[in-house]
Amino acid sequence: MDNQYYRMKKNNFIVALILSFTSFQAFTQSYEQIYAVASQEVQSRIDLNKMQGINILTGILSNHTIGFTGVGFSQKEMLQEKLSEQEHIFSFQINDDNTSITMETSPLFTKVTFEELLNNFQATITGYTVNYTVNEQ
Repeated sequence: MDNQYYRMKKNNFIVALILSFTSFQAFTQSYEQIYAVASQEVQSRIDLNKMQGINILTGILSNHTIGFTGVGFSQKEMLQEKLSEQEHIFSFQINDDNTSITMETSPLFTKVTFEELLNNFQATITGYTVNYTVNEQ
């Protein structure tokens, strides 16, 4: 029984280690991608955060403009509810013809995250741009 207990404990540790590594790698890729396309001001803020030993993306905002198709007017309210539930979305505005959205989010909200939301509606992205700014609040 002791052998089985230690084997189970070892397996749990390995699973936790793998999850930690993949989460860190996903964050690192996100940070590197943001840094590569960011303005000098945003890069400087990221560098400062790194030197201060705080979360690298502290004080950085993402501004998305996303075109989409396949969400009917009857589904607009449901999409708004799903977006409101997202902790990384600070504000959003869906245009009148229900074909694009602008959002202000944390950098942890990505195009992939929005694609996953659209999967609930069998909708697709038709265009995507993002830029990053420094939030001094």
